[in-house]
Amino acid sequence: MKKPPRPSISVAAALSWLIAMAAAWLAVTSQPWALTFLIFGVGTLYLWTPPSGELPKSLLLFLCLLLLLAGVAFLPAAWFDAAFRQPFLDHGMVLPKTLSPQPWLSLEDYLLLLTSLLWAWCCFETKLTLEQREFLVAGFLIGLGLVALNTILRGTALEPVLPSFLRDGGQFENRNQTGDLLVMGGIFSFARGLSGLSRRQWPALFWMVLTGVFMVAMIRNGSRAAVGLFGLGLLLLVVVLRMTRRKKRDARLMVAAVLTVVGMVVLSVASSSLLDRFCILVAGNREGRLPIYQDVVSMVSQGPWCGVGLGNFEGVFNVQRVQSLQLTARCLHPDSDWLWLAAELGVIGVVLVMVLVALTFRLYLWKTPFPRLTSAGITVAILFLIHTFFDVGGHRIGTAWSCLYLVGLGAFRQSATNTIRFSPLILRLVGVLLLAMAALRFQSMSVNPWMPTRASVAQMENSSLPHASAEEQRGLLEKSLGWAPLDWTLYYQRAVVRMQSPKPDESSDDDFDRALFLEQSSLDLPLAVGETCREADPVEALAAWKEVLKRAGDRREEFYQNFYAHPGLDAKARLQLAALAEDDPNLRIIAVINQQPSEFDWMLENFLTANPSLDGVDPALARKLFDHWADMGDQMALLQEWPLHPEWQSTGWRGYAKALAKAGRYKEAVALGLQQLPAPQMPDFSAHQNSDEALRQYRADPQDAFAGIKLYFAQAATGANDAALGTLREIVKLPRRPAYIQYLLVRSLAAVNQDEEAWQTMEPLLEKP
Repeated sequence: MKKPPRPSISVAAALSWLIAMAAAWLAVTSQPWALTFLIFGVGTLYLWTPPSGELPKSLLLFLCLLLLLAGVAFLPAAWFDAAFRQPFLDHGMVLPKTLSPQPWLSLEDYLLLLTSLLWAWCCFETKLTLEQREFLVAGFLIGLGLVALNTILRGTALEPVLPSFLRDGGQFENRNQTGDLLVMGGIFSFARGLSGLSRRQWPALFWMVLTGVFMVAMIRNGSRAAVGLFGLGLLLLVVVLRMTRRKKRDARLMVAAVLTVVGMVVLSVASSSLLDRFCILVAGNREGRLPIYQDVVSMVSQGPWCGVGLGNFEGVFNVQRVQSLQLTARCLHPDSDWLWLAAELGVIGVVLVMVLVALTFRLYLWKTPFPRLTSAGITVAILFLIHTFFDVGGHRIGTAWSCLYLVGLGAFRQSATNTIRFSPLILRLVGVLLLAMAALRFQSMSVNPWMPTRASVAQMENSSLPHASAEEQRGLLEKSLGWAPLDWTLYYQRAVVRMQSPKPDESSDDDFDRALFLEQSSLDLPLAVGETCREADPVEALAAWKEVLKRAGDRREEFYQNFYAHPGLDAKARLQLAALAEDDPNLRIIAVINQQPSEFDWMLENFLTANPSLDGVDPALARKLFDHWADMGDQMALLQEWPLHPEWQSTGWRGYAKALAKAGRYKEAVALGLQQLPAPQMPDFSAHQNSDEALRQYRADPQDAFAGIKLYFAQAATGANDAALGTLREIVKLPRRPAYIQYLLVRSLAAVNQDEEAWQTMEPLLEKP
């Protein structure tokens, strides 16, 4: 049989393939250079070979409505109920007059949205034959196959051998986005394999093997969503194929899908790391998504009808968190594309996008001349949409553009559709606009951008400041705050610059407070503020440390103790730190323990007056309190108060014993210690021991502790108590003696009323937990 010739591929089709492959391979999320490169590619595509100038009127109407809704954020805030802006204004932040508190960032996202819509136009209005589409799909699947191989090799001995460009291909920071690419490749590869098997074509084996590679890569990647969606997608693909095939009773499709799903389950169970991640999911809400969803719903319900504007979710949401505030990580997104869309464009934005998705399915995927490609495209589109409800792949260019490209290769619009035609000149002008946008984005990676972007802000934060004078740094930071007034990092850096300048500015405190207000989850920020202000501004340092205690949760005691570890703390500073304890009994105990001797006694008296029974105090801290009381406090007061508080005995007996010893009451101290210390387990030497033989063995090797112990028990059994005590004194000096020897010596000394020596021997035992 003669091999069919390779179909010719136009420049536009090749360029589109390169753009989609670059988006996937570069794992494009928010990297400025990668986004600029893709915008340049789409602009070149429109300028050189623009897509079909036709677009359905209904689709164009809703696209325009979506763009108009996104543009509402640039209108004056006074026209809307913009209560979400008030907390920022109350903290002295200077916001622009627009509804969007960060219009430059909103403009950047608006232009990215426009570029994505133009890219979707290229993908769905392509005019290619079936052979050309299948050729492009095959090439794209091979590219995704390399991504799968990269994923499999990660963490193995072969990973360092690969060049960095190959090693990082398709590897997103979030494994779920990499999983999206693998699911797309696996579904299309499986569809091609099924199609070839039904025709008994040998290349089908290659596509089925490639499907297995994608499966293994999903397991190695560890994305639970990818594994679950791929299994669902295989069954969904079979259903869609059976609906589009003439022979609807072909059971081979279902058998192949079920076998593949079973293999996927077996591989998932065999992967311990992936199985652990599924166990975490089943264990309950241990990842914090549900509280985030609750807070986003609250934000949407209380915000303007048009949302807070593109690019503003992170800055606004993180000061409105209630349910999710206990999470220690800053929330960059709501873990749902649809909630993200609702927060920034309102519920109307969600409705518009849903209508656009439904129209796209109806106009381009309902009935096509190539049902096999369309079935795979529909399956991938449905899976991607399902994933967007609990992840943000739709906001990631690398996954969203790849999905649009693959689905577009299976799309076809009937010519009878009511359309609007745009002239090639207009589309080329759009291309020029995109190229100009790419140039502006490239120029924005500087300190003097013509169109500020996030790259401009990052440039200000990272590279420009260390090489500028204090005045220049301050001027640059104030300029960048005009672009991103909700960026806490800029306020923190400006506060540091103001504090370290030759003429310190008192307004640095306000900037520190703004940074702490904008970033309410991080522990590192208030710690950094406290350390920066410790010498120059103690009042602000105390405010920052108070914020640390507020955010520390179960680690409050650890951080509070660390505050006292700073060198050079005088009595005044220690008392100021003590005020941070407020009504927390554990923190108050730590404050008392860390006071200087002149302050310890009266602070201890105040604490015991308010809480004599030590209610709510951690036992370990109570033990430290009594030990400290005995070491540097009023020991006579401890001896007098002890009989009145039997509830102190379980945690304070060590400190009381030390106080007894310091008062010369060694017998009572030793008796208390022997009563409270757990008796160690000792060997049984109840059988008669020959003392002479035991003495000979011990003299032969004086370093043998076991021989010495045998000698001790033999001497004690014959009533030679002085000799037995002398033997114990020798054994206790050995470096490799049993742990119970010291306890045994204490008991023996106490038995012969050598109480002071018994106490000195016992004291090290009291320090053990």
